[in-house]
Amino acid sequence: MTVTQAVQSENVVLLDVRVREQFQKESAKNAVNIPLAELENRSSELKGKKVVVFCNKGIQADEAYKILEKYGVEVYDGSTLKNVQAIQNLKN
Repeated sequence: MTVTQAVQSENVVLLDVRVREQFQKESAKNAVNIPLAELENRSSELKGKKVVVFCNKGIQADEAYKILEKYGVEVYDGSTLKNVQAIQNLKN
């Protein structure tokens, strides 16, 4: 599955790893927020799910990707919020 397919899939968790304040201002449609600082402790919430991670510049998303991969989560790197939003706005 590509990142585009993952973002457009209904059974994928879109995970915004930015801080809560940024998430509350704006995020991708149907995204959930687990800030990067909390991800290690909350990774069990994502076990058995397909997850697309994203943030502002892609740096935190890369870190989140590594953390989730370490815990055996099927993870895709959506890179940035703008990228995920652009994919969501694509017409199938």
